[in-house]
Amino acid sequence: MNILPCRKQGLALLLAIPFLASSAWAQVVINEVLYRTDQANADPLKRHQWVELYNKGGSPVDLTAWKVSGRAGSTGASARPLPAATIAAKGYLVLHFAAGTNGGGDYYTQDTAGIWDAGMDEAAIYSGSGIVDFVAWGSTALPYLAGAAHNAAVAANIWTAGASLDSDGIQVLEFERPRRVEAGISIGRDPDSTDTDTTADFEPHGGVGARDNSPNRQNLDQITVVEVDGPAATGLQARAVAKKKWTVLLYLNGDNSLEKYIYGNVQEIEAAGGSDANVNFVLMYDGKRFSQGTQRGLIKANGDPTKLLLERVLGTSAQIGERDMGDPLELQAFVTWAKTT
Repeated sequence: MNILPCRKQGLALLLAIPFLASSAWAQVVINEVLYRTDQANADPLKRHQWVELYNKGGSPVDLTAWKVSGRAGSTGASARPLPAATIAAKGYLVLHFAAGTNGGGDYYTQDTAGIWDAGMDEAAIYSGSGIVDFVAWGSTALPYLAGAAHNAAVAANIWTAGASLDSDGIQVLEFERPRRVEAGISIGRDPDSTDTDTTADFEPHGGVGARDNSPNRQNLDQITVVEVDGPAATGLQARAVAKKKWTVLLYLNGDNSLEKYIYGNVQEIEAAGGSDANVNFVLMYDGKRFSQGTQRGLIKANGDPTKLLLERVLGTSAQIGERDMGDPLELQAFVTWAKTT
């Protein structure tokens, strides 16, 4: 009787069991963290620290015996048990380090203060078998110093040794404008909760696709683009109707990680009144997450930060031809102005 193949199969099965378990743990990620609080804010979610977990997998995960901690690790004073609950497939769970009533995916530790140092610390989650996910941050006042949670994450190959977010100037690419993590503002992953085990996974305002903190939901805030027709006019009359003291042409490429800040610039123009009797703000806006495709028209005031109201001023293709080709001197004057500004 040959029992060696059976032994090999049994060994392979035993080896596969921890692999499958670790794969289940890897489904759960730290999706969003608020560590810099704003005690004066009217929104209670901005006044205390919290962490959002997301189950990216297709099956539920039992969080019994799981913990969340700061840089001291799972046995440190900052460690807190997660609720003995199951996080559903594609589901969220938010642990608040504050007093409150559990329900609807929100759980409260009843702490009177947070567990993290807002200037420099680490956030880690642990299953009963070890560290599952990790992120670290530092600041100008408190440069990052690795702790026990960092060492566990590096040993588990889920983090790069010494890496941390700069809370005073997050910058994924060298040509981007640094983004500060303001008080009351969380850091979060992209709308797909992409996890590359690097600092590039996290952005302020709830993530690269969110306009603000987004606990217990996808990190995505799309805007509504509403287009309205301008005054009816044809031929030479169209050119006369549009005459104003100024025309400001805006081409804003938001097809990148700075989309929320670019859209913020549009909202500043809208909040100031947008196009009026003296000024035309002509916008061509190319979005990535907030809106799909290219939007074009006059920026009009509407008072809703989730809505972009554009008046279509170019009309039909025939009118575009008439207006663009109507007066070569106007075109020459514009080109001269563009070269000198």
